[in-house]
Amino acid sequence: VQEAREKYRRCLRASPGHVWSLLRLGQLCEMENRLGQAGRYYKQAAMSEEGGVAARRALARICLARNRAGEARELLQEALRLEPNDAGTLTMLARIYSDSGEDPELAELFARQGVAASPLRKASWLELGRVYKARGKEKEARDVLVRAANL
Repeated sequence: VQEAREKYRRCLRASPGHVWSLLRLGQLCEMENRLGQAGRYYKQAAMSEEGGVAARRALARICLARNRAGEARELLQEALRLEPNDAGTLTMLARIYSDSGEDPELAELFARQGVAASPLRKASWLELGRVYKARGKEKEARDVLVRAANL
């Protein structure tokens, strides 16, 4: 981990604002539960058009870890404005709405859109199955989970 961190830092020295180095450094900090530092890297990456969606999803993860679902939702809505068919963003929104219980129909809509956006993305299928189960749609949940298991 330390070696990777140093490589990304060297890259930033050579090219300040290098989005993927900022994102990777943020991920390393996040893995070490250094969420404040991770957030600083992600915020820098979010200022770039290239890293906007990934950085906002990462910032949303940090917000969720800190029990700030409202802020996470806002970041994910921003990410959707940048990339309306981003499966990762749609899946995260599905989870937030499903976990909160405030709008199960919207959770299902986001989960279904996540699957449609990336049909081979197992995490999206698993989330759709989870949302179906939470809504009492047992047969649909089973069918979706079988599909996910085959990916």
